[in-house]
Parts: sequence; structure tokens; C-alpha cells
Amino acid sequence: MAQFACAIVLLAGAGLLVKSFVRMVNVEYGYDPRGLTIMGLPEPVRNREAFVAEVLERIHAVPGVERAAVMSYDGFGQLNFPFNIEDKPFPNGDVMVRYSSVTPEYFTVLKSRLIAGRRFDARDSGSAPGVAIINEKLARLYFSDRDPIGRTIVLSYNNQRLARTIVGVAGDIRQDDPGQPIKPEILVPWAQLPWIGATLVIRADGDALLTQKLVRQAIWSVDKSLPPGRARTVDEMLSSQVATPRLYMVLVGVFSAMAMALAAVGIYGLFASIVARRRNEMAIRVTMGARSANILWMVIGEGIRLSGAGIALGLLSALALARLMRSLLYEVSPTDPLTLGGGTLMLLTVALLSCYIPARRATRTDPMVALRHE
Repeated sequence: MAQFACAIVLLAGAGLLVKSFVRMVNVEYGYDPRGLTIMGLPEPVRNREAFVAEVLERIHAVPGVERAAVMSYDGFGQLNFPFNIEDKPFPNGDVMVRYSSVTPEYFTVLKSRLIAGRRFDARDSGSAPGVAIINEKLARLYFSDRDPIGRTIVLSYNNQRLARTIVGVAGDIRQDDPGQPIKPEILVPWAQLPWIGATLVIRADGDALLTQKLVRQAIWSVDKSLPPGRARTVDEMLSSQVATPRLYMVLVGVFSAMAMALAAVGIYGLFASIVARRRNEMAIRVTMGARSANILWMVIGEGIRLSGAGIALGLLSALALARLMRSLLYEVSPTDPLTLGGGTLMLLTVALLSCYIPARRATRTDPMVALRHE
């Protein structure tokens, strides 16, 4: 009973972690991560805008590169700035949102959705009126009662109050790991508000390491004095985000498998011993007319009762301990009935199979051989 109680606790935990991990790796990112590479772009002190434009032109000529763009940080939407709405200010002052400065091809490189309006293009130059694109989350939170296209927002940017007209609403792009909610985000054209740092986001076919090498060569063809930028694929980045949940899932899964194996061996050994001790009783029952099925289900029924009692005790402990796992789970309830029910069914099946072999042996007892020893 103790073995089965421990087994169901570990099995329930493993089931919850597996279900959480599956949902985490299948989460909607808002872009297509396949073939994407993020690479730091060192910039010269002078003529940064012309340098970025030339680098992008050279990178587009690299074999295998489909598209390339520049964004302000080495992750999607990792900067934060306060913002407000010009014609309807928030009663408690500015609200903090995520911020990105991007070149026009950013959305095409990511293959992200456009919900309304337009994307950035050549008309959004440094001398043009200030524009911005907001993500779907910001539109839902702050423009649920009106169309955001054409509205003016005010961005608190490095001790400046900059007015920007909303020209588009983009689909949500996940900024953090899957366990974190998507944040409201404002995106502005790189030509109008270039950030102090720059990061390339490149979509390419073929070997990622070769692409990174060729892209570095393209950057050095513009300026040989620049250091190499750190590069990683988006798949690597996403894999690192779920590394800890994966480790927890594997560890608890291994322990639950060991606990289940011990429980199966334990109940098999117990009933093998019981059948051996009660061999004479079984022989007398058969002699008195008991059928093999009666003997079989008598042994199995006792095993199931003991296992079921242990599982019931374990489920109570699992329900109490599962709540402590809430912070480790993603979109899964710690008391998920399907997971707990599946673990219970699996353990009962293990108990049934483990009891079946000794029970089958009991039905084959020869009454004359067993009673001759009396």
C-alpha cells in the first residue's frame, strides 16, 4: 500500500509536468521560428543609419538568406518605456509597455500577422512624421472601445515626450518564455528612433553555422574593424527557455517509473508468497468444487483491494502536494482530473498484471499433490 501510495504521487506529478511541457513547447509564438537566427550587430560610432542600410543590403546577397532585419535588442520586445494616449490620458499617469525599434522587413522576416492597418515601409524615414505599430495585446487593453488606427500615443523615450501616430496593429509576438503572458508592445521604425544597440534577425535556409559565418563576412565587408557578433538560432533560444521544465519532467518521470516498477515487483512478490503459503487452502477449495475462475478472482481481487487502498491514500497526498507544483505548470491545473485518473488507471493495470501471474499459478494447483503433504 505504501509503495502504491508513493507511486501515484510521483506518477501524478510526472503526468502534470509532461502535460505542462507539451503545452509549453506547442505554445503559439506569433512567428515562425524555423530558420531564424538572431545575431548581434556591432555598429560604428558614426554614420550608423547608412551602415545598417548597407549591412542589410550585403546580407540579402548572402546565399540562402531569405530576409533580414534589425531590431533594438537580442530578444523580441525586451525594452520597456512608459506610454500614454494623447486624447484620452490614463487617470493614473503613464503605463509601462514593451518597446522595439525595427527596420521595415522585421514583420516579414518573422512571418507575423498584420491585424489592421499597414506595416512600416520606405515612407517612414527619419524626416517623416512619427508613426508606431502596436501589438494585439495593447490594442485589446487600451483601445477596446475604438479603432486604434490613426490615434496618437505619447512615448516617454529617454526623457522626451514623443508623439506617434498608430498606423498598424500587429499580431502578438511572444516576448518571454512560454510561462509568461504576452505584454503590450509598441514598435517604431528604426529610421525614426534607432536604439543604441542593434541586433540582426535573419531568416535563411540551410546550415545555420554556415549562414552565421557568411553573415559575419558580409558585415566585415562593410567594416573590418568590428568585432564578431554573438549568434544563436531562435530554436536554440526557445529550447533554453524550456530547459528547466524539461529537466523537472525527466527527473520526476524517472522516479515515478522506478516507483511504479517497485510497486509492481512488491505486489507480485507479496502475492507469490501468499499463494505459496495458501496452496493447501487452494487445493481444498478446488477439491470442494471451486472453479479456476473463482480462485483467480479471489487472489486478484485481494491484490486490487490492497493496491486501490494505497492508491486512494496516495491520491490524497498527490492532491495536497500538487498545489505546490502550481508555479512549475503551464496552463494545467494541479488537480487535473484526466492526469490523476490516467495515473490511477495505469497503476491499477500494473497491479492487475502483477497479481495475475501468482493467481494463475494458484488455479493450476493439483489438489492431490498439495493434500498429500498434510
